[in-house]
Amino acid sequence: MVKPGLPSEFTATKEYLEFLGYKLSLDKISIKEESVKKIKKQISYLLYKNLIKPVKGYQLRSIIVPSNNEDPAFVTALMQIRRYLYGNLSEVKLKSFLNGKYKRIRFKGIMSFYPLIDDVEQLKELDGWLVSTIYNSLKLREKLFIQKNITRVSYNFPFNVSREDLINRCRYTPYKGTKGLHEIPSFLRVYNGIKNGIINNGIEYTMNDKVHKYDY
Repeated sequence: MVKPGLPSEFTATKEYLEFLGYKLSLDKISIKEESVKKIKKQISYLLYKNLIKPVKGYQLRSIIVPSNNEDPAFVTALMQIRRYLYGNLSEVKLKSFLNGKYKRIRFKGIMSFYPLIDDVEQLKELDGWLVSTIYNSLKLREKLFIQKNITRVSYNFPFNVSREDLINRCRYTPYKGTKGLHEIPSFLRVYNGIKNGIINNGIEYTMNDKVHKYDY
């Protein structure tokens, strides 16, 4: 295994190795590409199940049409994505841990399967992908409502928000009087939480103790 561009005495060399769910190179540890695809597929499914599929049918059944800047299906989708990434941690508890309010917490979401990664750029790219995918899902949801002559959704949050403003608007817009429920989960934020947990409490306490049962 050598850095790109460096000579090697061997004719066949690799820039990285894959081990379990990791992609190991000389200067960083990442999530391997196949695992990234699985993660993206699961998140895309959660968005489709909650935001797109219920509106695609010929008739709208058991659907609460977004109004008063509230879309329950959007909140449900975000909560399911957050649980997938964070386990049972809320945004408030994760941020409180990062700020030192909590000293010890366990991480049980999908990101707890990767306690050794340090590829921050990959996590930033995943955060960017997540925001774009959520935004595109909202635009498609809005389009499907309009096709059924329900045009008023366009004037309500989150459909009246630009891609650039989506993160901040979701962070500060309350849902039924409670802030934080709209906040978009973050790969980088939960990574920082896991990293702090490992430094302060050790990997055995911090990571999912059933990680060996999964092959991501």
